Amino acid sequence: MLDEQFIQAYRATDYRVHAKEPFSLRTGETCAASDAILDAHGVTTAAYLTTWNPYSEALSNAENSVAQSKLDAELVEVSVVVLSGEGVGAMPDCHGRKRMTI
Repeated sequence: MLDEQFIQAYRATDYRVHAKEPFSLRTGETCAASDAILDAHGVTTAAYLTTWNPYSEALSNAENSVAQSKLDAELVEVSVVVLSGEGVGAMPDCHGRKRMTI
C-alpha cells in the first residue's frame, strides 16, 4: 500500500498529455480536452499508464525508458492508441514520463 505522502503527491500532479493540442489531467477533475479525444476515437474510456518507478520505487532513466518502450510497443501491437505525456508534480522529484492510452 502506498504511503499517504505519495498519494497526496499523485493528486497534486499535472498529468500532461502531448496531444496535437496539449492538455493536463488532474486526479478527480474532468477535462474537456480529454473528452474530445475520446470522442474523436469513438471510445468512452482511457487510462494514463506508466512503467516509470513502479510502486513509487525510483529506477534509473534508462531502466524506466526501456520498460516504457516495451509497454508502448505491446499496446500498439494490440491497436491501442498511445499518446505521450509526463507527470509534473508540485514536489521536486515528482516528474516522469507517462502514456495516455485510448
